[in-house]
Amino acid sequence: MNRLFVGNFDFEHSLAGQFDGQSPAAVTRILEELSCIWVACSEAGDVLLMPQPVDASFFYELSQAGLPELKQILKSESVPQNLKLYPWGWTSDLRQWADENSLKFHAPQQAAVRAVNSRRFSFQLEREWNVALPGSAAVTSLDELKAAVQNLPEEFDRWVIKAEFSMSARERVLGNGREISVNVRNWTSRRLGTNGVVFFEPWVDRIEEAGLQFSIPEQGEVEFLGKTTLLTDQAGGYRGSRFSSAQNLQGDWAQAVETGFAVASRLQAAGYFGPLGIDALSYRDASGRACFRPIQDINARYTMGRIALGFRRLLNPGETASWLQVSQKFTNTAEALCWKEEIQEKVSESIRILWTSPVEMGSRPVQQQTVLLIGQQESELNEAEKILFES
Repeated sequence: MNRLFVGNFDFEHSLAGQFDGQSPAAVTRILEELSCIWVACSEAGDVLLMPQPVDASFFYELSQAGLPELKQILKSESVPQNLKLYPWGWTSDLRQWADENSLKFHAPQQAAVRAVNSRRFSFQLEREWNVALPGSAAVTSLDELKAAVQNLPEEFDRWVIKAEFSMSARERVLGNGREISVNVRNWTSRRLGTNGVVFFEPWVDRIEEAGLQFSIPEQGEVEFLGKTTLLTDQAGGYRGSRFSSAQNLQGDWAQAVETGFAVASRLQAAGYFGPLGIDALSYRDASGRACFRPIQDINARYTMGRIALGFRRLLNPGETASWLQVSQKFTNTAEALCWKEEIQEKVSESIRILWTSPVEMGSRPVQQQTVLLIGQQESELNEAEKILFES
C-alpha cells in the first residue's frame, strides 16, 4: 500500500500543548516549507500532503536525479483512502484527522508515544545507566533550580534548561554563572506550570554530535539504519546532517549504537514502535579530556537525520554528503532563483548540488531552503557549506 506522508513538524509542541493547536505565523511558514523533505524517504506511488501547491517540475527534477517522482495532495482536497498514513510523529489530533478521513494507519498507543518522547524518560535512563552529564538535574520548582545552579561543578560556568518536550535549539533557555536572571526565572515558571518539570544541564564544549537512526518493530529485532553527524550553529541549532556511503562505526560511536539498541528495547517494552532517532554527543571536559554522552536526546519519531539518510541511495562508493537547512529572507521568487544561481557558481565543480526544496510554494518564495551537497572530500564539503551559510 502506498504511503501518505504528513509533515506535522510541530510534533513536540503538540505533545506539550504549548500553542493550543495554533503555531505562530513564522513557525507555521517554516513547517509548511519543509513539507517536501519526505521525498528522501519515499518510493514510487507515495503521496505528500502539502499545505500549498508546488509546481510538478520540482518533483520531476528530483526524479531525474534518482529519486521517485511523487504526487501531492493539498490539505484542502479530499484524501484518497487507499493510502497508509506516515507522519513525522503521532499525536491525538493527527489520529482524529486520520479517522475523519478514513485513512489506514498502524500506530503505538498515544500514551506510549508521549511517555518515551518526554525528557523524563531519557533523564531516567541516563541516571540508571550512569551516563548523565555532571550536575544535571530534574527541576520541579524554582527553589530546586536555584539549588541546581549553586551545586553545578565549578568547571562549568554556562548551563541550559530544557522543557520536557523540546527539539533542536527550541524550548530551552541558556544561563551562566551562579545567578538566575528574571528572563530565565519567568521562562522556567511557565514551563513548570505546563508540565511540572524542566531539566537542568551544564553547557559543555562539543566535539561532535551524531544522530543514530533505528527502526523499532512492534515485535522482533530492532534495526540500526545508520549514523549522521549533526551540523549545528554555535547555539546548538540544527543546520544539517552529514553522512557517507560507508557506515563503519568504531570506538565511542560503536558503543553508542549498542546503547541505542538498549534504549530501543526499552521503548519497545513501553509499547512504542516506529522510527527512533537518538542524539549522542562527544565533548571535552575542563581538562581537555574527551568524554561521551550516548543519550543526549531520544526522538521517537522521524528526525532530520533519518530524512538525510534517505538520500544515501544517491551516493556513489566513497562519497560523503551534507544535507543542509538554510534560511533566507526572500521577498520574491526572482531573489530565490538568483541566490541559487550564485551558489551554483561559487561552489566547486567537484561538488554535486541537489536542491531539495522548491523555489516557490503557493504564491510565495520558499525561505527555508534545503539542499544536498555530495562530494569525495570533506574539506570541499566544508567549503561549500561555508558558502551557503555566509551567502
